[in-house]
Amino acid sequence: MACAAPRGAFGVSDDGIGGWRRALAESQRRGKTTTAMKDGLVPGVQREVSFVVEDSMSPIFEGRQVHRVCATWTLVHYMELAGRLVLIDFLDDDEEGVGSHVSCDHLTPAPVGSTVRVEATARDVTDRELVCDVVAMRGSHVVATGRTVQKVFPRAVLKRILHEA
Repeated sequence: MACAAPRGAFGVSDDGIGGWRRALAESQRRGKTTTAMKDGLVPGVQREVSFVVEDSMSPIFEGRQVHRVCATWTLVHYMELAGRLVLIDFLDDDEEGVGSHVSCDHLTPAPVGSTVRVEATARDVTDRELVCDVVAMRGSHVVATGRTVQKVFPRAVLKRILHEA
């Protein structure tokens, strides 16, 4: 019995090279050139976003609010947003970023009504990938730490990948 290749991000077959990388390499083989992101995105570039914790951002399971604090999934959302803000100014017009990894260690609570500041700092930068270290703070308290990874693709390649999914 034959087994299908496992499916990677967005349902693209992952053959060990990675569906995304394979699609990009395929595009390059067809003679389509790709350019790196704009200059200036280097380790140390930072962006931040702040938000006030609302009841709707708290953990709610089976219709019941469990705690009146910021849910981990809310923190993850803002961590990804902060990482995106690091990237966005450096994308060329024909490029787009796609989140491929996020990790979050939720360390202390942020009660409803408190302000959380999430800061992303570029850690590793290549022409097709950005890794950011991320920290979420409530005043002087570290609420969470983590990491985000975004892959950068030519829009045409991304459109084809999403169409084939």
